[in-house]
Parts: sequence; C-alpha cells; structure tokens
Amino acid sequence: METMKHYPFIYFLYERNQVLVYKIQTLDYITLANVVEKGEWEGYELLPSEPFTTFRHEQSDPKEGWSFWVAAEHLSHLVDTINDYIQLQRKSMMTTTAQVVHIVCSELQQAPYEWHLLRLNMSLAFQRICLSDRCGSLMKKEDKHAAKSG
Repeated sequence: METMKHYPFIYFLYERNQVLVYKIQTLDYITLANVVEKGEWEGYELLPSEPFTTFRHEQSDPKEGWSFWVAAEHLSHLVDTINDYIQLQRKSMMTTTAQVVHIVCSELQQAPYEWHLLRLNMSLAFQRICLSDRCGSLMKKEDKHAAKSG
C-alpha cells in the first residue's frame, strides 16, 4: 500500500482510486483499537488523471457515508506505518538543551578570552559566565544570582 506523509496527515492509496487519510491527533503511539474505534479517517476519491503523489485532501471533498474493509495484516501495517511516522515527528521535535559554557574566575580574565574568541570567529558559540571573587564554589552555578552571564 503506497503512503504519503504530510504532518499531521498520512495518506494511504487503498485502491487505485481511493485514498484513506488518517489525521494524527497526538504524538502518542496508537494501537489497533485506536485505529478501528477512534481513528480520524476520511476517504477521498482520486481522479483518474491525478497521480497519488500530488494528491492533497484539502483540495477535495471527502466521500460521504463511505466504509472500507481491510484485512488484519494490512490493518497492522497501517498501525505500524502511523507509529513510525509518529516516532519521526517525536524525534524531529526533540531539541537539545545542552550548551557549551566557559567559566572564568574574574572579569580581568574574561576580556582577553573574548578577544581570542573574536579572532577565531567563535564569540557566539560559547556562553561565558564570569564569577565574582566572592562567589564561592561552583556547586550552584545554574543560579543566576550567583553568576553573571557574559
């Protein structure tokens, strides 16, 4: 069964002129029961001259009062395809929060360091934290009151 993906929709070419469109509601994985009982399905008729690869459901009217029958192994394939696409969307939405930080002990050390970074065109790649002389340990370095961001 051919598929196309345009988040949050997945298009399945059911027969040569029938397109099933499933709308992903959340990024939670689905089960067979979800697809059968609560699935957000719509059916569309593909025009004979229209290739499946260019089909967009927004440009067509859904079929009224339609139903479809799918064998269990094909239904399982639909669920796997939808879950694979959900996994792809989850990965694409994950962002890293890690960043490079350079900690200097005094403002006197910060200026030469920044000058060298400017020479190397790396001034924007690092966050600099300058600790005052009376800061104490680095145990609470995330605390904005304990450190000044550079």
